[in-house]
Amino acid sequence: MLMHKNFFYLSVNDAFGAFMKKTTLLIFGLILTLSGCKSNVRDSSPNLLRDGIQFQQKKVVVDAQHAKVIMKATGNVVPVEFAIRRATDPDRRMDVQGAVVDSGRGKVFGWIAKLNETAHSATLKHFPQLEVQADPDQPFEVSGYATGESINRGYRCGPISTIFTPEKGKVYLVELQFVGGGCELNAYDITQPQERIPVVGSAQNGGFANAVPGCKSATASVNNQPVTTQFCIKSIMLQPSQYRVSVNDQTVFSGTDYERVAFVKTVKEGAVTGGCNEMIEAQAGTTQKPVAFKDLPADLVAGCHITADAEGRAQPFSKDEACDKVFYKAMMPVLGKVVPVEVARQCVVRIGGQTVFEDRFSF
Repeated sequence: MLMHKNFFYLSVNDAFGAFMKKTTLLIFGLILTLSGCKSNVRDSSPNLLRDGIQFQQKKVVVDAQHAKVIMKATGNVVPVEFAIRRATDPDRRMDVQGAVVDSGRGKVFGWIAKLNETAHSATLKHFPQLEVQADPDQPFEVSGYATGESINRGYRCGPISTIFTPEKGKVYLVELQFVGGGCELNAYDITQPQERIPVVGSAQNGGFANAVPGCKSATASVNNQPVTTQFCIKSIMLQPSQYRVSVNDQTVFSGTDYERVAFVKTVKEGAVTGGCNEMIEAQAGTTQKPVAFKDLPADLVAGCHITADAEGRAQPFSKDEACDKVFYKAMMPVLGKVVPVEVARQCVVRIGGQTVFEDRFSF
């Protein structure tokens, strides 16, 4: 069992399952979380008892005094739950509007997409898009969250959010886009159907400004041009941490560490690659102090390049892809006597092979 961030979740490659921080997790808190308690949100999403069978989502007509906001997902068939919050809402909890799923319209035969949409809408209340009315000149927040399972893997991304100020008579699209191993939430002005104008949200950071461990940045010269990279991590109790990485204000990764954080994206400065490795401290199960180096299995030491300090204790090591291959099997015989605890994340960003950001985030 790897202890990490006050949160237990299953990884398909993890024989032990769980991840949490050093802080002890109360069992009843875990039970409440796994039972799907949604006391921290409102829920206006359609349900069978109240709305009956629906073959399509409710439509909103834009008028001269309001704006229309459409919420969609693209790039994956994983269902995406959208929630909103208006500036004038007396209840400040996010209001869940329902779930959408990419039916493949425009990518597969029309009748296949239509069949997908009808089946999802009628049985699962997963619509191709959701529509709501928004007040003009008032901040409007949209949050997207994706979670799903397939035969071989699980997927989780978000919640990520954006806040923008709609204008009267306009139509906006907020789209959760699956990109590589992560997802992005982007807003567009689509009042003119043939146009797709990006809308800059006033809170694209989704609260990273006050997050823990927070944001770090670095500026480097690439092809004689300054490049500023910002790397943000937001640790959330009982959930995977959220990540947002940008290069010169262009988002290159937005997602969670439900799976290993790794990304590839091309921006105007070039091909951006990056990711994070867990920094693990092997602790003695009885003392919660670094274990004696001599007590670690030889294959774990070799595969994870573990070293000893001057007093013979094992030093923290990077659980990179090479370490991953031996970590769980090597830990099995000593699990309990030795407890692996994540103490930090070591993150790096490169452009065309040049390192533009490298830093450690301590939990």
